[in-house]
Amino acid sequence: MKVARSLFPLITLGLALLCLLVLGIPVSGFASEPHICINGAPSTTWQNLGNQSTYTFRYHANCGSHTSNTTLFKLSVYNYNTGAWICGETNGGAGYAVPPYYRDYTCNGLPQGATAKIRAVIDYKVIGSSWMPHTDYFKNY
Repeated sequence: MKVARSLFPLITLGLALLCLLVLGIPVSGFASEPHICINGAPSTTWQNLGNQSTYTFRYHANCGSHTSNTTLFKLSVYNYNTGAWICGETNGGAGYAVPPYYRDYTCNGLPQGATAKIRAVIDYKVIGSSWMPHTDYFKNY
């Protein structure tokens, strides 16, 4: 009888953690970040955009094998070298809902040349959180 009682809290805790993993964890510390999606896969650090003045960024919670529990997100793109804002969309600061949607955003006037670098920031929320940033870095030469 003593063994059965000691297993009950352990089983209950295990089931609770399993439910959190399956249903999504509403705690910002455990949030899985969204990514810029390039050719159906999350972008890699300093991925080269190929010296383009215009680029369409696709961003969403589910990209290739990567999934996120993001509920809202918005995008801002900056010149990495100068810090200047280039483009972005925030829906008036409210962000965009994620499931089941992805967003394509065409950004014009990207820096080009031998040292051109871009910083794309996705601000996102999960259930119960405030805005959190995820930053992707790109080369453009």
